[in-house]
Amino acid sequence: MLNEQINRRATVFINENRMMNNQDLAILNPLMQEFALLPSTNKQMNFQITPNGLQPIEGLSIELRTNNDSFKISFGQGRIDILRNKISTEDNLEPIDDFISKVQRIISMLTQAYPTWIINRIALCLNVCFDLDIEHLVSSYHKFVVKDSQNIVEWRLRNVIRKPFSEGSNILVNQVSTISRSVFQTSFEQLPSDRILVETDFNTMVGQDINFNPELITSILEATKTDTLQLIDEYNRLLTD
Repeated sequence: MLNEQINRRATVFINENRMMNNQDLAILNPLMQEFALLPSTNKQMNFQITPNGLQPIEGLSIELRTNNDSFKISFGQGRIDILRNKISTEDNLEPIDDFISKVQRIISMLTQAYPTWIINRIALCLNVCFDLDIEHLVSSYHKFVVKDSQNIVEWRLRNVIRKPFSEGSNILVNQVSTISRSVFQTSFEQLPSDRILVETDFNTMVGQDINFNPELITSILEATKTDTLQLIDEYNRLLTD
């Protein structure tokens, strides 16, 4: 595989930092029905500050997943992660637009099921594998740093760019990208390979007092998708040149 997305994640951050419970499973049932998801739960313990000090609170960690684990929705405190993972060499990820449409549908269903939830941050993350021949692997390091005569076989570089999500917008997005070379294997492979991994995490900045309505969510997801794919294309150009 060359320049292949191996997983995707969309994360929405909400204003409520509460524990999930058994009643939530009934509320989430329409979501499970529409996307053919099965629930997985684990008991969790958290603590709440009260006039009598810290009091323990029992709750559930809820994850909804397909029977092959290729798609899942994970509910944490104050966040929901929507993930699509490549699980075999034959598993070709759907177009990114299809993934984003599914994310938008899930967000819409969740905000209807939980009307008090206010979404205050969004993230879109992609991981991409580059399988290169040895010549391009060796030269890849020098595409990003000052040339060095040493044979560097493992390395990792991280960049963070902060910019408005669109021209004239006051909503700032952190564009985080990490590129690395190492010997590793994906979850569906039998043997590791020496390869390049690009990880992107484009997320709206913490501390912005914004209530993300459906139209704004769509606009930000589309903008971050476009910028992410442009970045991956640029990495592809540099690495295969």
